[in-house]
Formats: sequence, C-alpha cells, structure tokens
Amino acid sequence: MVVPTILVISWGLDQLLNTTPLKITAALVLCLLSTTAAYTLFYDEYFTPDCYKHKVFVSKYKLLAKALPGLLKPGDIVASTDPATSNAVNWYLNRYVADNFFLNQKLGPEPEKITLNLFSPYRSYAHLGKNKDEFLNAIGRPETVVPVRNASLYRIPLQRTPVTRIPKIPFSSVKSMGLMDFYKEVHALNNVTVLPYWGGEIEPTRNLAPGTFEYVFDNDSEVFPQLLSLGFEYKNLGEDNTITVSTRFDDQPAVVLFTSRGVDPKRGRRFLITRRTPYKRLAILVRLVCAEKTPLYPGGNLETIAFRKILLDIVPSGVFDSKTIEHVEESGLARVEYNDVNLWRWGLGPKTVLSFDLDKAGPVILDYALESSIPKQGLVVTANGETLEKEADLPPNARLAKSLRIRGLKGRNTIEFAYTRWNNNSADPDATFAKTDIRPMAVFFKKLLLERPE
Repeated sequence: MVVPTILVISWGLDQLLNTTPLKITAALVLCLLSTTAAYTLFYDEYFTPDCYKHKVFVSKYKLLAKALPGLLKPGDIVASTDPATSNAVNWYLNRYVADNFFLNQKLGPEPEKITLNLFSPYRSYAHLGKNKDEFLNAIGRPETVVPVRNASLYRIPLQRTPVTRIPKIPFSSVKSMGLMDFYKEVHALNNVTVLPYWGGEIEPTRNLAPGTFEYVFDNDSEVFPQLLSLGFEYKNLGEDNTITVSTRFDDQPAVVLFTSRGVDPKRGRRFLITRRTPYKRLAILVRLVCAEKTPLYPGGNLETIAFRKILLDIVPSGVFDSKTIEHVEESGLARVEYNDVNLWRWGLGPKTVLSFDLDKAGPVILDYALESSIPKQGLVVTANGETLEKEADLPPNARLAKSLRIRGLKGRNTIEFAYTRWNNNSADPDATFAKTDIRPMAVFFKKLLLERPE
C-alpha cells in the first residue's frame, strides 16, 4: 500500500500546486512527517532492549544474542535448525562478541568424541521431524537441553569416525551431508555448517570467506590398478559463487577435479580416476565460497551454495576406465554395481555423455559392450558431433559389443550414447521394466573403455 499511496499523493500535489517552490516545500514536509511517524510508531521494533520479534518463531533476536555467549564459547561445534534465526542472531552477536561461535567453526580429525551444540528456535525442527518426538529421534537423545529464552540448545554427544577404511575392492561409500552423519564422519572442517533441510546441505558460514571440509579414506586393499568413480551432488545458484573439489593421494599435491562457478545449471558431477600405483590414503577436499551479492534477494545469500553428497565406488581396473586417458567426466551413467561375478553400470536416458581432454589431436579407441532390456530400443553413438553407430528397434535383451576408432581433438572431446527408450519415462510408459526404480535406465554397460593407441 505504501507505494500506491505515495504515487497518488505525488499526483495530487502536482495537480494542486502550481509553482516549483511550493512542490519542494510540500515534499520536504511530507518526508519529515513520514520519518517522524516511522520513528515514533516503529521505535520498539528496532531500539528497545527486546527489539524485533519474529512473528512465526516468536523469537527476540537481541535477547537471544545476549544470552548465547553465556552458554557457548569459541571452539564449540555449533549448528542451527533455522538459518533465518541464526542469521538474525549473528547480526547482533557480531557486535557483542569478538569471536562469533556460529561463524568460526573448526574441527580436525581429533578428538573422536565431541559435543554438537544444536541451536533450535521456538518449535523449529527443520526437516528432522514434524514434531518434537520425531526431532529427538532424528538427533538422538541429547545429553542436556538448555533453554535459551524461548529457544533451546541441545547438547548432543557424538562418537566420530573421521577416517573411513577401504578393506577390499569392490568398495562403495556414500557420504551424505545429514546433520549427524556429517559431524561423525568428516575428517576436518573450517567455517562451514550443516543446513538440516532436504537431507542435509553444507554451506559456508560467511560471504567471501572460504568454507572447507574433507573426507579421508584409508586403503587396505592390495589390488591395483584401481578404478575410482567419484560422484558429487551440489547446488550453486548464486552468481560468482564457486565450489572446488579436489583429490589427494597420500602426501602428493591435491589435484582439482572441477570448479563450479555460479550460476551453475548442473546439480552433480561424476568423474573416473584410474589409480595405477598403490596408495594408503585418499582425501576428498571441498571448498565453498559464497559471493558478496547473490540473486535470491539483496545481499549475500548463503543458501545459494550447498554441497549435498559424495559417492565413491572403487572397482578393479580394465572394465570402465582407461590406461591412457587420466580423467573422464561423465553424465547419464549410474554408479558401478557388482555381485560376485559381474560388474555393470546403467546408462541413463535420454543420453550418456563422456567428456575428456587431449593434449594433442589423435585417434582414440572407444570399446564398449552393452545390453538392453527394453524392446525396440534405439541407440545413436556420436563423437564430437560425428555419428559412429546407429541402431534401431533392437530386440529384448539385445547385446552389442563394439570397438570404434574416433578422431580425437586437441582440447575437449565429447562422446554421446543417445537412447530412444528408458525406464519410467512418462512419455513412453511401455518402456518401463522396473517401476519401483525411479532411475531412467536405458541400457547396461558391461564394458566402457577409452584408450589412445600406442
């Protein structure tokens, strides 16, 4: 209503007043009256000891900010169930304390036992439960619950496992960013926190300040070479935000797998790494930087950047990897699956894409074996835009095995497998063969190799 009212008043003044001096005087009087009214009517919202009161969580931010330093100290591990409340409380905390315990978060591989201090505003349970009982079941019974005005501080003891062991291969591991799982399994963190929504997301605690964390795996397997399939799920919706993911074997320098620059339409990446020489330790390092200004609303919005999941699969080399092409980026390929005798990967509709870089132009051999469970499946294989193979109306359980020579280009190269039919495609319901599996499975690969001839 404010804007329409101002426009109507402005139009009325322009009609009633004939001279510029009168218009200027009237405008000054209106500004003075409106400022006085706002200062008088809304003074309590900003300047009294209680200040602003949230209409949903019934929280008085200034009072919460004054009470929390008596309960938390620098070095404590702290998370919150509501980012809006913690952001508002942080505004005051930054003025009351030199070391804001919400923002300055740090944890190393030791100690193995920690206390997570979970700050929960009035009846705020995030996505951890619909009510208090479900919330408590999700976080585990806390050691103590400390009231903070009308909010609560849950002190939760956690036994950590900061190193994950790889006893043998094949090996699979999923690192979700759920509230409890993250603090139990992360090797180290610096200035990041968990947002307990949508299964858990990791975000930095400040704008323009890097937030980092890493997971560590100790390898007991003596089988080499190994194929490591690394998958990552994230969001990067803010312009100029950056997410960088690197790997490090033993004490070697870290190698950057990818850098996501916002606004990034992708929500995940997957990479293949062939490790030929033995290693004892693998570290996966993530760095998040939220820009100063992001598009969801004025000012930096930390919720425009988040890391959600790490997926690691390790299998023997020689089936889905390359001896001569170091890093291959994938999309439209499911994780490696295996049993006692077989390894396979589902190609996902509408297409599977392999991308890789070459230091110079030259031939590349694409070697694949696949099967299709869907009748009348169609398949088109292209490399750098050139059609290599085209199949139509394949019979059920059709098997294809090909070795194709590709003209590799200096720089970026792309190979695509495009499918006409896949599981759970609403436009083609007859293609569904596994209704309870939501993946758009089209074919399954039993071999998928890229090599540069000697």
